[in-house]
Amino acid sequence: MLLDRSFCIRAVNAEYERATLRNRSELVGENIFEAFPDNPHDPHANGNEKAVGVLRSRVADEVDRGHRKALLDENEQLRRALETRDTIGQAKGILMERFNTDATRAFEILVKLSQESNTRVADLAHKLVKVEHPPQL
Repeated sequence: MLLDRSFCIRAVNAEYERATLRNRSELVGENIFEAFPDNPHDPHANGNEKAVGVLRSRVADEVDRGHRKALLDENEQLRRALETRDTIGQAKGILMERFNTDATRAFEILVKLSQESNTRVADLAHKLVKVEHPPQL
């Protein structure tokens, strides 16, 4: 069974139909708690109340996991940006000196070359710095 966030049944498979003795056309579009209400003859029945709590907890866990993953991804992007920042700055300096231009124009040159060569700006900057300043032996 597939539920949406409002606990409305969106899909069921054949096995679920067999297990519940209900067919797809009866279930799809129904709220899960209306399709399967608590026993009206049992004054202590609270299965739906418990189920809502469990389902909301699971939805919250999924949202938390998604939020955590988004934060980890953003953190990784920032870490990589910091690692490449100095190299891009050095490459801009090389271009500023070579073409007698300012930092903005030097970065525009890097971006243009990046697009034309289909190479990340950071990789292009690294190559430029490496060529201009080869490692000492």
